[in-house]
Amino acid sequence: MWPVRKKLVPRQRREYPPPVRFENPRLGALDPSVRASPVGLLHVGTRASNALGGARVSSIGELILAARRGFVAQGAGPKSVAEIEEALYSLSRSIGRDGRVDWLRYATNRHFLILPQKDSSKLSGRQFLQLFPVLLETAVESACGARGKLFFRRSLLGHDSAKATGRHLGVTRQATSLIKEKVLRMLRGAIFNDDYRGCRFRFRHAFLIPLRELRGALSATHGRALTYTEWERVLEETWGVTAIEVAPVEKLLFSIIDYQVVRPARAQIQAIVLPKDRSVLPLRSAIADTARLLKREFPKGLSKQQLFRELRRSDGKTAPRLPEIPALVKAILGVEEFNPKGRIRARVENMWRITDQLERILRERGTPMRPRELAAEIGKFKGKAGSVRASRNVGSALSGDKRFKPIGRSGVWALREWNHIEARTVADISADFIRHAARPMTEAELFDLISPRRSVSKGSIGSLLREDGRFRRTKPITWELK
Repeated sequence: MWPVRKKLVPRQRREYPPPVRFENPRLGALDPSVRASPVGLLHVGTRASNALGGARVSSIGELILAARRGFVAQGAGPKSVAEIEEALYSLSRSIGRDGRVDWLRYATNRHFLILPQKDSSKLSGRQFLQLFPVLLETAVESACGARGKLFFRRSLLGHDSAKATGRHLGVTRQATSLIKEKVLRMLRGAIFNDDYRGCRFRFRHAFLIPLRELRGALSATHGRALTYTEWERVLEETWGVTAIEVAPVEKLLFSIIDYQVVRPARAQIQAIVLPKDRSVLPLRSAIADTARLLKREFPKGLSKQQLFRELRRSDGKTAPRLPEIPALVKAILGVEEFNPKGRIRARVENMWRITDQLERILRERGTPMRPRELAAEIGKFKGKAGSVRASRNVGSALSGDKRFKPIGRSGVWALREWNHIEARTVADISADFIRHAARPMTEAELFDLISPRRSVSKGSIGSLLREDGRFRRTKPITWELK
């Protein structure tokens, strides 16, 4: 049986992409700064941009030189080649006498949207906030179509989750993430880098200034965490607006500038603003540890350096940086700096233990106090933790802690470290003075010696010595040791 002869198929002729070729004398007058600008400034499409990258053409100047000689961009079809040549032609028509490019005229020549349509050089901060979401939605619709516009409205401007947004778009969560990445990459490139690859719109430079100023102010913080109060101050200094006015577009704004706001998990913690690439969990843990250290373990306070070292003991990699310590401290309500050296401590009403509260009150008063006086001081913090304290609770706390000492039997308490406060009874002090004098002493003499050391009434000395078996009265107001 004869073998079956295969049918010969003629080899298809390989088609090479057409070369990019363009030359115009006016391009020779282009300013050097424009020549050094990336080709993304020319609004070339994604496929044409990738082809130029493959041909190692990254700047406008390199594109002009290569197009003058004629070059082949692999992957660029006839449509992409025509787009590149059209961009060079529009560029040549937009060069001014000083060699600079009128980019609005360039966009007009290429029939692109100009956002906003009217001059926005005199916009106030409030006017900018009104235009901000409208213009960005128009830009997203122009570059990403109806699906990108829907995602912008529901996820960036609204508060839908990725799952809810994907359900409305009819795509998976992974596809929703890709849409989000595409939209944000396009907006950030156009706003901050003048990268308009694949974009058929152009922002007026005056509209971009507020966003670039805001990002510049945040860059000055070197990526450290900020308290929400600091964020409000940045808004006031750059735009002259409050956080309440920014609230309707806050989520969109944070997405554009690549920052995030960490809402408090507890009522006594303020919100924190930090870059998007920072992990939230270590910061939450550091805030909780800071509150515990200051309110319980170190009631006398810590310096910033000491607090920084304490936070680094558990995990040095994820611990906050030293410049972020003030932000952590300010985020915790009830924490204060109490001396010029910047030592940090918890306020009395926010301490977790009553004994720490009592020590702070005594230390700030500087004089011994009775339990009922201490209970009254703590009672001023109504509604705070540990505020409802009776005198008997205070007395039990004082007697059970070695930091405190009673002043004899007077019912008055002082700090044990106070060496200038005499804690012995009046009888013990009187016995010491009479022994050193080696003679009987009157009650007036004893009062003059004892009163500078501790509180005592002149009329009570006689009755106190009468009750003590070590003393004997020689005269009506004179006493000696037996």
